[in-house]
Amino acid sequence: MAARRMLPRCCCLVWLIGATALHAADAKLGAEFSHDGDEIVFTDHDRPIARLVLRDKVVRRPYLADVKTPGGIQVTRRHPPVVGEDAVDHDTMHPGVWFALGDLNGEDFWRNKGEMRPADKRQAMDVVESATVSFSDHGTLQRADGRTLGKQLIRIDLHRIPEGYLYAWEFVLQGDTEPLDFGVQEEMGFGARMATPLTEKAGGIATSADGRTGAKKIWGTRDRWCDYSGTLEGKQVGITLMPHPSNPRPTWWHTRDYGVFVANGFGPRSVDEGAEPRLKVPAGETIMFRYAALVHESDAAKKPDLERVYQHYVSSVAPDDKRRGASAK
Repeated sequence: MAARRMLPRCCCLVWLIGATALHAADAKLGAEFSHDGDEIVFTDHDRPIARLVLRDKVVRRPYLADVKTPGGIQVTRRHPPVVGEDAVDHDTMHPGVWFALGDLNGEDFWRNKGEMRPADKRQAMDVVESATVSFSDHGTLQRADGRTLGKQLIRIDLHRIPEGYLYAWEFVLQGDTEPLDFGVQEEMGFGARMATPLTEKAGGIATSADGRTGAKKIWGTRDRWCDYSGTLEGKQVGITLMPHPSNPRPTWWHTRDYGVFVANGFGPRSVDEGAEPRLKVPAGETIMFRYAALVHESDAAKKPDLERVYQHYVSSVAPDDKRRGASAK
């Protein structure tokens, strides 16, 4: 087994603290566990802005729910969705913002058969200069029959920046006694489900970094980021998903007009493309995936500079950071 070392702190903290011009001057972030320890409520000036759900009897993986902009506008679909007001499809698969794998060693963590189980004990949180909250959790990957497949480390750094809130995620996975074998399907990777009024069916729009617009045109293409947004309460609001280029495979986008979009870096864009082999990691070795989700809000006539945020996020990771060697426990 690889030597166990603590995962180095995400360097995205550096540019957001070091470059004070990027800070939102009025930021006052906080976080607290729910009474049972199953959720963390992120706050800004004591106002809830998202729930990080660690344990859920139905959704068997950590996820962000009820995600809001600095102005309090909710950009993810309500969880659970409200019958008669929200689209209710895929309610347990699309809880807000999440990382999940539809096929890892034949186990389905997307459809809540396998479990990405958090640690039994509460993990520490840090608040830095009132503009950053950091949280990490050492957990396990559990097969549907309860056997342990491997280990996981999840780290989330929440930053307040002028464009909104940037959630920087890291996932480190490690197989115990067998290699990790990642499947090839649409339901793999880092995804978000938009609030019903922001879906393309309701007037929202998906846009990729290279200027493609519309979920249908973006689906299956490779690009460095993808945004899904619209106008609510007179504001331009949305979510931008940003896979880091240090990830093991380039991202292709799974985008739908009903509000889901996913950064998928686990194989060809479709099973019949067939150009790349399945991603595999030897037993005992670790693999890291990095993503960011920008929750943005601006005046309707002034769109945020998403490329600027992306470039800062990308440059936040030092060149010598390794995807392997950091232990998942």
